[in-house]
Amino acid sequence: MLLIWRKRGRDDPSKIYASYVSEPPSNLAPGLVGALIDEKVDTKEVIATIVDLDPLVIVAEITERDANLVKHGATGTVRLVTGHQSTGMVDFVSRTAKEATRTFRVDVKVANPDEAIPAGLTAEVRLPLGETMAHFVSSALLTLADDGRVGVKVVDAQGRVEFRPAKIVDASADGVWLGGLPDRITVISAGQEYVTTGRTVQPVPDLPTASTDGPT
Repeated sequence: MLLIWRKRGRDDPSKIYASYVSEPPSNLAPGLVGALIDEKVDTKEVIATIVDLDPLVIVAEITERDANLVKHGATGTVRLVTGHQSTGMVDFVSRTAKEATRTFRVDVKVANPDEAIPAGLTAEVRLPLGETMAHFVSSALLTLADDGRVGVKVVDAQGRVEFRPAKIVDASADGVWLGGLPDRITVISAGQEYVTTGRTVQPVPDLPTASTDGPT
């Protein structure tokens, strides 16, 4: 019998041996660590995570200056790093700022019925903060005053060059939206770097376009 066991009953030799680990791996959740240590699952241990991707919650941070301008239920636009763009609704606005950044958390819910959008992607969120009158101009028309203010050079009704400070409301690759300006202005679109404030000029209007409020 012993001879039969030695020939047929023993396992084949293997070069793979189990190594002794004194501590659980560091990348495990606490619940999994506890299950490994005592070899049983307790009712309070979390050993799995259930993911529900519909709706998908986009988490963003807003500055303390804008904290009171974002409203619950407002519609926001979400652009993912993949280029996919969706519309969502503000579901949560934190009333407590983070101590490290002084920013406020905002959650935007986006419908994801086919779960095509995975969790963990980087996203850009645009939220409405109110309405304001603005002019869309090329960023090349912006100029700096001696005191560092940003604005544009314009021509008044008498043909004099003026510097008008402006607030950049929004910006894109095509240009900038400027607030804080009169409803109708004549912006110097060519040669603004060669004229000084107070000088009298003879402007030559360009053809008006749909993206401006008047001749430039």
